[in-house]
Amino acid sequence: MKAPAKSFALALAAALTLASGLPARASDENKAVAMITDVVIARPAGLGILLLGSAAFVVSYPFTKLSGNVDEARKTLVEAPYKITFKRKLGARDVE
Repeated sequence: MKAPAKSFALALAAALTLASGLPARASDENKAVAMITDVVIARPAGLGILLLGSAAFVVSYPFTKLSGNVDEARKTLVEAPYKITFKRKLGARDVE
């Protein structure tokens, strides 16, 4: 192999090696951003929604008791925000 062809092949191999590691780094950076956003925005918002949902559940309890929808109201207004706020993994979008 001539020197220019050899250096080109070496540069190409190095570029392919470095490029194969880029998606992993980008993924790690995306996870970090997702976790920071989760801590700063989503968890406090989830706590606020949990508090509002709990207050709405207490206010609506007599009416839901009469109509027989206490379990559905509790699951929607209290349990779902609780799971999103406290049970979900940091940075995850779905509750497992």
